[in-house]
This record gives sequence, structure tokens and C-alpha cells, in this order.
Amino acid sequence: MMSTAIQVTFPAATWVPCPTCWGQRRIFEDRNGEGLVPCTCPECLGLGERVVLGVDDGRVLSCVAR
Repeated sequence: MMSTAIQVTFPAATWVPCPTCWGQRRIFEDRNGEGLVPCTCPECLGLGERVVLGVDDGRVLSCVAR
């Protein structure tokens, strides 16, 4: 029986503050003349952070297919 090893390199994931809401999770929008109304940030979906795939740091995920 012969097995084939597969190596997949993946970049490091890092959480950084959202550049749209600055980590506040909400932004203020002008809605139909009601003034500024707080709304969920559309960039981070209310998390306050977003994932950024960084530079490949050489980590390798090894899988063996049989």
C-alpha cells in the first residue's frame, strides 16, 4: 500500500481592530433626517475586529492521503 503525503502551507491569521469603526463595533449614519443613528459596522459585522492573513511564517499543515 502506497501513501501520498500532501503539504499545505497557510499564512498566519491575526485579529486587528476594524479600520472603519476603530474597534467600537458601531458607526453613526444619517437616516432620513433623523440625525445620527448608531448602526452595526458593515466592515466587521459588529465584532470590532477583523481577520488579516499575514505573511507566510513557514507553518506547514501535513496530511497523509491513503
